[in-house]
Amino acid sequence: MGLELYLAHPFDSRKNVRRWELKFEKSTGIKLINPFFDEPSAGENFADGDVSGKGLYNKLDGNIIVNHDIDIIKRPSTYGILAIINGNTSYGTIQEMVYAKKAGKEVFSVISNGHEEHPWLQFHSDKTFGCLQHFQNWIAPDCNYCDGQTQLAGRNKKMGFDMYFCDWCEKSWMEIDKDNKGSEEWR
Repeated sequence: MGLELYLAHPFDSRKNVRRWELKFEKSTGIKLINPFFDEPSAGENFADGDVSGKGLYNKLDGNIIVNHDIDIIKRPSTYGILAIINGNTSYGTIQEMVYAKKAGKEVFSVISNGHEEHPWLQFHSDKTFGCLQHFQNWIAPDCNYCDGQTQLAGRNKKMGFDMYFCDWCEKSWMEIDKDNKGSEEWR
């Protein structure tokens, strides 16, 4: 099974994010678990229709929704989360970042709202990107050995390297994570 990431994003961006998500999954083989489309809680599916505001919130059971989403984040098969922070209000995305961090999961954040250096966002992110394309280029780069596209297989934050694997040629390799300084013994 390939890499699985929980996809945290603003409700109001769900349609545009979904279009990107489906293309991303097809081209990379990485599964993004989208709580609005893939595993809606309590049988609710907000993929269709333009529900918003007070009418929407009156229909929701926060206890069910929050616990359901936290359970997905904590699953052993969920490697981490991709948090999209794009200027649309999303109280859930920020909370999901915190829960993922507390659960020891990797948090990859695409921050395009002008607050890329915000200390709270930086603290709760293992790696940040300015746009979705930069994230995609990092997590699924072209293979070093063939024409295939690889995917991130794992990271060693202490030692400062990323491990990639190519499904096509079945080769793997490590790369030093230039953003992660690693431990003293690595340098």
